[in-house]
Amino acid sequence: MAWCVRGCGASKPPLSSLHLATLSKQFRFSPQEILLYRKRFEHMTKTETFTLAQFRENMGLLGLESTSILADRIFAVMDRSGNGRVAFDEYLLYMDVLTQGSEDEKAELSYKLITKGLLEPITYEQFADMIISIWKLYNTITGSRVIDSERSIQTIFEQLDLNHDHVVDMREYKHSWKHNKQLFEWFEVISGGVTNSPRAEKKLDEKEIVLRQLEDLEREVEECLELVDPPDSRSEPEITVLPVDIAEEEDSLWAADYPSALPECSLLGNQPVVTASRRSVDPGLPVLTETADLRSRNLSGKLHSVLSKVEAIRMLLQDEEARAEYQRSSSSPNPRLRKSVSTISWGDENWNLIVNMMLGIQKAVRSASSADTGRIDLAEDCFEQKCKHAVLQLPRGANTEKIYEFKDYSPAVFERLRRMYAIQAQDYVKSLGVDKMLESWLQGRFSSLEGLCSSGKSGSFFFYSEDGKYMLKTLPKEEFQLFRRMLKSYYAYLLKCPNSLITRIYGLHQILSRRKLRTTHLYFIVMGNVFSKSYEIHSRYDLKGSRIGRSTEKAVDQDVARKDLDFEETGMKIQLGSERRVQLISIVEEDCRFLQANNIIDYSILIGIHGLKGFWTPPKPTNPSFVPFTEENDGGLVSSDGTMLYFIGIIDILTFYGGRKKLEHAAKSMIYDNDGISCVPPKQYAERFLAYLASVVE
Repeated sequence: MAWCVRGCGASKPPLSSLHLATLSKQFRFSPQEILLYRKRFEHMTKTETFTLAQFRENMGLLGLESTSILADRIFAVMDRSGNGRVAFDEYLLYMDVLTQGSEDEKAELSYKLITKGLLEPITYEQFADMIISIWKLYNTITGSRVIDSERSIQTIFEQLDLNHDHVVDMREYKHSWKHNKQLFEWFEVISGGVTNSPRAEKKLDEKEIVLRQLEDLEREVEECLELVDPPDSRSEPEITVLPVDIAEEEDSLWAADYPSALPECSLLGNQPVVTASRRSVDPGLPVLTETADLRSRNLSGKLHSVLSKVEAIRMLLQDEEARAEYQRSSSSPNPRLRKSVSTISWGDENWNLIVNMMLGIQKAVRSASSADTGRIDLAEDCFEQKCKHAVLQLPRGANTEKIYEFKDYSPAVFERLRRMYAIQAQDYVKSLGVDKMLESWLQGRFSSLEGLCSSGKSGSFFFYSEDGKYMLKTLPKEEFQLFRRMLKSYYAYLLKCPNSLITRIYGLHQILSRRKLRTTHLYFIVMGNVFSKSYEIHSRYDLKGSRIGRSTEKAVDQDVARKDLDFEETGMKIQLGSERRVQLISIVEEDCRFLQANNIIDYSILIGIHGLKGFWTPPKPTNPSFVPFTEENDGGLVSSDGTMLYFIGIIDILTFYGGRKKLEHAAKSMIYDNDGISCVPPKQYAERFLAYLASVVE
């Protein structure tokens, strides 16, 4: 790049329109995305390149001397020139592959993490070093003592080593990447011992079994081809073969003995394909003779024919798998939402904060889970309990610019709430802890590492877990204090009304960052995501029952929730049928009573709609535990006509109707219709909210 001056000390010139256009063509980023990455790059360095030391600094706790294992490997992969400095084009190329790359590109990136940027074959020693390094990193940052046998590492390596030559080259690695995905869940090797629960051995599905059988058969056919295609030979010795009818009879017998050798497929024809050799054992049988050259050509032709048919079957299976993978990715949790919110990665001011939040949650949940007695009736002091956790145990003398501390509030209460809704500690930690982050690096993915982040009007930000199940939302101090005061009644209410639509809060935390003499306090909660299942949300609405200011600009991204007036324009109704309508209204009525009793206003009902195609049968639940009413159809409620799937929840439940809100109500009611403004007393708000919901549900 003309603008890239490696190693220079000059300040960075801004990117011109021409540069942006050139980069946008070279990489799979829009000009706006390139500018975002440029901003992150500038945060890491004041020159046109950054060094390993600068990269470590921006990786936060993952770049410290004792935890820099992955940071060093990532830097080595980015540093394509090998000069110890990474320029913007190298950084952008790495991010391009991580976020936009094909499976082949990501496999190559994963490969280079093991070889530290090289393309040489991977030895067992290199592979073991990678696994053990990540294992040590995990133990360092979590305080765990995960121990795994060398045999488990050998098993993975042996399965990658398709040629059995004690090294794994790029071809073998990519082949396994495509056809044996479970091998790349390396983090299971590392973190499996932490959960203290046995893991069931993964079973191969039918497609994987067939693919493996086809691979074995292909190798056998290729070996046969090598045998029947020897160097030029003038001799033509006669050989003995079976008559055609006898051979066909033996083919049938062989197929009956080995029914699983090949799948049934029209491409193979009516007769089974046999690669086993046969010899006549009855000297009295009539024989046919042919020259070795003629036999070689005939057998070679047949084997080539078999090989092409096998390859055709493989392609069909792979195409089917590719289609299934596409469908899974297109129906991942709120895929369109991902386009409209910014992501968190190295260089962002929130990067270190998010990493420390994840690590704090992991430590707090594991501590609470191990201490939980299983009792539902909690002692009074459980609601006042506060636990401190050191985010990272630094070695003596370690220097770091910022120190983080993590506080976990009422851990026993939230552990009980999570168990009430069948959330296991290990699954919760996997969604929100550093396990996911490390796993994403190991598998050449980046979505788990960055999650999703967006800002609300209040200045708080939301961080979504990669699997879409949970959100981290920062709170102003007054909302934090309000929720602590109402926690006991909140817990009692959910015990009494587990079908409640009110936001489920699974954790209340504070993270303190100390930088020199300055201490910053940040409060946040972990909430369940209303749109947590694997369905694309085609339209979403945030409804309060008020009219003033309750519309959204048409030009605003369609992923932004529309409001009351927008919903009215559609003429749409939530179609549940009379029986379920009564049940929903009854639940919301109870919720409104609870919120009114706690002097809460300004809450809204969030509705996400997924359009169903054709006849839809919801998947059977994986466990028989309690399922709330509004989640009974695979996380949502199917419409009465079977064309839509609704996801419904009551959100924003921490606005207290105190002095400030009373003044706001008095001021606005002098200008606008009292029934149309959002800020009204709790009783009036609850009645209006319930009446509005009753009018839009049928």
